[in-house]
Amino acid sequence: MIRRAMIVAWREFKHTALTKAFIIGVLIVPLFLIALVPISVLLLKPSALPLEGRMALIDISGLVEAPLQEELTPASSDFSEQSTTSNLPSINAPNITPEALLAGNPAAQMAAISGKIPTNIEIVSFSPSEIDRLRKEVLDGEFIALAIIPEAVFQPDLEDKPSLELLLPPGMSPNHTTVIEKSLQDAVVQARVENAGYGYETIVNLMSRPRIQASRLAEDGGQVRESQDLKRLIPIIFMVMLWIITATCGNFLLTSTIEEKSNRVMEVLLSAVSPLELMGGKLLGQALVSFVMLIMYGGLCIVGLAALAQTDLIPPIVLLWFLLYFIMAYFLLASFMAAIGSAVTELRDAQALLGPATIILLIPLILWAPISEAPNGWLAVVTSYIPFLTPFVMILRVAGSAEPIAIAEIIATLIIGYLSVICMIWAAARVFRVGVLMQGKAPSPFEMIRWIRYR
Repeated sequence: MIRRAMIVAWREFKHTALTKAFIIGVLIVPLFLIALVPISVLLLKPSALPLEGRMALIDISGLVEAPLQEELTPASSDFSEQSTTSNLPSINAPNITPEALLAGNPAAQMAAISGKIPTNIEIVSFSPSEIDRLRKEVLDGEFIALAIIPEAVFQPDLEDKPSLELLLPPGMSPNHTTVIEKSLQDAVVQARVENAGYGYETIVNLMSRPRIQASRLAEDGGQVRESQDLKRLIPIIFMVMLWIITATCGNFLLTSTIEEKSNRVMEVLLSAVSPLELMGGKLLGQALVSFVMLIMYGGLCIVGLAALAQTDLIPPIVLLWFLLYFIMAYFLLASFMAAIGSAVTELRDAQALLGPATIILLIPLILWAPISEAPNGWLAVVTSYIPFLTPFVMILRVAGSAEPIAIAEIIATLIIGYLSVICMIWAAARVFRVGVLMQGKAPSPFEMIRWIRYR
């Protein structure tokens, strides 16, 4: 019996994981998307064309021309580490400077790309009476832009300050537009501060946010650097990975069962194996497929954490709990899918029966935020004991809780979850043995429940 089930399992694995569609869609495409990040950086480098020309300025106050010229001169806007790293978000990891992050992180380089556009712009001031002529000259390409600064923007007691007006010629590059807009905003802020009698550089230094070097105390008394953003992301990544892999493999099992039944291949298989052996083999075969996906995606996550020197954020015991809850989630969903696939002959008939599974799979995505914020709250505890939600909720809790989840609670949810797996496989097997030989109209959920009671 076991030998025949394993033959079916290998056949199911071979026809799913060793196909071009699976290799391209599940393995090659994610790797290609990851490789696309550094490629995009290389492609963006030559596209950062310099911004050159003359820019018209109408500013009655006369305060903006000098700081704007300074913003748009080559010395201040050419690509440099300072101009590029100023576009990066704040970094909370110690010993990682923005320059170091920029040098070894393609994503950071993409975030800083706006600082790579060298500019060489001459600012020319005009009076408001010349606006009509200047608009035409912008259209003709004599000026790359026309900026109009209302005098009211410098009134400190005016709450609703007017907007700056920037007129651009057709076809202006979005990157060039962003550089001009940012430079104009910074120049107006600098003019306001200096007009109020303060030193602009002093104010900028006073208002700059200090970096925080967060470290977690280790049990041996040492310190381990902490990345709060990664610490928040890890539970979500675990849950989403669990969700995607189980849903994908469950869908593979559903479609392959329906296809075999509609093509009458199922009848040939049943001449050699029993319905229970067939269903067991299909479950094990797709389980192997799910482990291939788990090893790939999980390995990519661990490699990413190792590159950031943050592997200590995932204790080995959490990986063990994740594996146990992953197996639980797979067999709960896969057995449900196998039962539905055996009961129908067309995929569209299965859609009506998939409603409960779809709703159940959406609940963890809806509840992940409150559960992540309070892993030991009443909502997290209650949903941990609902069988189909148990694996998703518990992986959020064990991976994201600041305080370790009680081992008794983990064991209790594992016992309840695996008892539910046994019950679900038993019920699915009873539906499977009847459904694989049924043809014609798709059964209703109540009919499938009656099949479970057949002896």
